[in-house]
Amino acid sequence: MINTEVYLKMKEKINEAEAIIIGAGSGLSTAAGINYGTKDFAENFPELVKHYGFTDMYSSSFYEFNTKKKDGLTGPNT
Repeated sequence: MINTEVYLKMKEKINEAEAIIIGAGSGLSTAAGINYGTKDFAENFPELVKHYGFTDMYSSSFYEFNTKKKDGLTGPNT
């Protein structure tokens, strides 16, 4: 059961905040129904599929980006 006093205090602090940082693991997007596997990843990130051949969010997370290319996309660490 939610403590109304605590809830209202939290709501007040959130409304007063300039910014809020949320730390979340992979379960948050999964709980929201987001799937960054093959089809969803390709639909949401077509440039990454086309330029780098990525197929999912997980494998693309470990790619070493550190240079800027002419097309505005980041390139591999070479």
